[in-house]
Amino acid sequence: MPNLRHLLFICASLASTAASAQGIAVDSRLAELVEKAVAATRVNVNVPPRLMEADSLQIDKIDGLGVCEAAAKDKVLALQRAFAKSSALKSTISAFGVYVRQPSGEVLFSSADAPEIQAQLGECRYLYVSVLQRAAL
Repeated sequence: MPNLRHLLFICASLASTAASAQGIAVDSRLAELVEKAVAATRVNVNVPPRLMEADSLQIDKIDGLGVCEAAAKDKVLALQRAFAKSSALKSTISAFGVYVRQPSGEVLFSSADAPEIQAQLGECRYLYVSVLQRAAL
């Protein structure tokens, strides 16, 4: 039976291949952020290739559940907390909460239960995660 590291490598390779096929150069910090968060939370995620960009991606399933389903809430929030530990994180947005890095570098969380967040979220379809832009050279 393959170990977790091997499975993550296979998933990363497949995602890289799919992204390459679409001409997308995925930021290595984004790939590392997702790999570490998935390993830390021990969940399986699905990232449709059409939902990948260089510095962001959208996850549609976590452990086989739609990321907007109430049954997925604890897993989604755990994954978002793991994303928030990365210094590369810009933001992660789900039906259940939002983490955003402030100009100070601090990452703040807002629950989706807050009225101002509910108004901005709209209809849930994905768990979004993005990394900070690389500094211009």
